[in-house]
Amino acid sequence: MKSQKYFNIKVLAVVLGAILLAILMGCEGKKSEPTPIAAPKYVDWTKYTYRTFTYHFRKDASWRTDMEQYAQAFEKALDSHCEFLGTERPEGPIEVYIYNTPSEAREILGREVPCIVGDTIHWDRLLTPHGAVIMMYLLNDWPPGPTNHEFLYEGLVTLRDYSRRNFHQLAGMFLEEGRLIPIDSLGDSAAYLGHEKQVRSWQAASLVGFITLNFGVDRFKELWISTEPIDRAIKRILGLDTRQLENYWKDYIRREYQNSPKAGDTSGAR
Repeated sequence: MKSQKYFNIKVLAVVLGAILLAILMGCEGKKSEPTPIAAPKYVDWTKYTYRTFTYHFRKDASWRTDMEQYAQAFEKALDSHCEFLGTERPEGPIEVYIYNTPSEAREILGREVPCIVGDTIHWDRLLTPHGAVIMMYLLNDWPPGPTNHEFLYEGLVTLRDYSRRNFHQLAGMFLEEGRLIPIDSLGDSAAYLGHEKQVRSWQAASLVGFITLNFGVDRFKELWISTEPIDRAIKRILGLDTRQLENYWKDYIRREYQNSPKAGDTSGAR
């Protein structure tokens, strides 16, 4: 009885061993298929380097013959922004990926543009002025650090966007139309972001321009890094309460709007 049981165990062991050997031989004899590699995202793109920037764009871009003009405009804006911020000029190279449309950027990059990813600028050429993305890039490493006040960030980026819009005239137009956002609302980031982007950013640009023009960039930096509510920061740093500052600002933008060659004409740069 015991010998029969022992014999059965030996047979089972032999069978299992044969099966295992067959599996191993089958695996050894069949080469595993390589994991498919995703197609490069930037197929049919080329690059162009000029001084500080290396630009990436589609080979068939209709505007590719204008790249030198674009590149010179980028260098000019970079110099101007660094002087305004009082920061050192980056040595580069700074990578810039140029998309024809936001949908193209979403398809390739998987996110909204313009944006800064690491040390790389991703720019939607048609919708965002080039000065804005350069300012966004510089603010990433601006020594004061990030700001808690969204309107200061968006206002500064918009003010320096090189679009040649006169934001003081635009703010004056909003004032005449009864659409000017009070400074208290600008200082409340949640309330500020609740307004239409174009309206809020143009007004923020005007206010930032007014502050830097009348109080200087150093005072603006103090506002930028302040962590207290904006009304207290304005009082402490500028020596005015928000109502006084708003009245001075309104007087200024009203004159800008009324004295423009044509009320509402925004062709002049500021």
